[in-house]
Amino acid sequence: MAVLGAILIKNSQMSKPKQTTAPIPTPTLANAFFDAQLATIQGEIIEIKNSTILIKNGTGQLKNFPISPKAVVFQLIPGTTQATPSADLKNIETGKKVLIQLELTNNEYQVLTITYLPPLVTPSPKPKL
Repeated sequence: MAVLGAILIKNSQMSKPKQTTAPIPTPTLANAFFDAQLATIQGEIIEIKNSTILIKNGTGQLKNFPISPKAVVFQLIPGTTQATPSADLKNIETGKKVLIQLELTNNEYQVLTITYLPPLVTPSPKPKL
């Protein structure tokens, strides 16, 4: 009985492996050979404050990014899969799936384009014959 208790105590004291997530990479110095350095994120815009947006990526990580003065928002035309471009930042909406393109400017990633993704269409079940 004492041996069984010692085994149970030892098992309960064993440390469980820690779950870690990959850190969001920090920008590196721009390479003069390239015209631009771009990154993309598929996720969701959570919040807009002044000239920054809070983005949640596909793994649930959150990060704020400044909006570039060159930013363009592509909104879907209702009923189609086509998008219209707009420089009006008032068109930025939260809570929708987006593809965001960032540009490395002065060693900082800035939001360059926001493209709203069409909602997934789930096929309706086939009727039984």
